[in-house]
Amino acid sequence: MKKLCTLLLSCLLMVSCQSQTDLEALKFGTDISTLLNKLEDQHKDSNYNIPRYGYSTQQLDHFMIGNIALNTYSFDNYYNTLDNELYLAVDSYKNNQYVGFSALIQDPEKEQELTDYFLSQMGEPIKKYINEKKEKGYLDAKYLWDDLKKNRLVYIYRHHTRDKRGNTEEEMKFVYTYFLIVKRDLEGKPDKNNNPENVKKLLEENPRAFAVLEILKSRFPN
Repeated sequence: MKKLCTLLLSCLLMVSCQSQTDLEALKFGTDISTLLNKLEDQHKDSNYNIPRYGYSTQQLDHFMIGNIALNTYSFDNYYNTLDNELYLAVDSYKNNQYVGFSALIQDPEKEQELTDYFLSQMGEPIKKYINEKKEKGYLDAKYLWDDLKKNRLVYIYRHHTRDKRGNTEEEMKFVYTYFLIVKRDLEGKPDKNNNPENVKKLLEENPRAFAVLEILKSRFPN
C-alpha cells in the first residue's frame, strides 16, 4: 500500500510538471497565442527590461524554469501587496512570436533556488557585480551571461533589504529579483523624444548602443 501511494504521488508530480511550460525550453520565434489563452489574467503590457511589447501575468504556477516550478506569490509589505510577475515579450501583437521573458520573483526561497540554478548551470558570467552587507540583510547583485550556444542573454538582478513593518518593531525581508532571458540579437530603438544629436553622438561612440546586450552591460559599474 505504501509503495502504491508513493507511485501515485510520483505520477501526480509528473503530471503537474508536464502541465507547466518550461521557459528555458520555449524556443524563440514560437507562436505563444495558445499559451496566452490559458492565462486568465494576462494583459498587454510593456517592460523596461525588454524593448518589445508583450503580456504580463501573475499566474506563474503555469510555468517553470529548467526543473524549478514557479509559483504564484503575494507579499503584504504593510503599504501594499507585492506579487511575483511574469512578462512574456513578443515580436508583435499580431504574430505573438516569443522573443524572451522577464520574471519578477519576490518569494525569498524561490528567488534563491532560481539564482543557485543559474549560477550552477551558466558558468562564469561576462559581467558580475555584488555588494553585500550580510549583517544588515542587504544585497545588490547583478549577473550577465552571453550564451552564444543557445542564442540568448541571461541577466539576473537581485536586490534584498531588511526594514521594519510600517510603524512597528517587526522586521521584514524585502526581496526584489529579476530573471531575464531574451533573444541574443534583440535591439531597441531610441525614444522619439530624445535629441537626435545626442542619439547620433551615442551611435558614433558605440554603433550597437541600442542592442540589449549593450544596454544590460551598461547597468554594471565600470
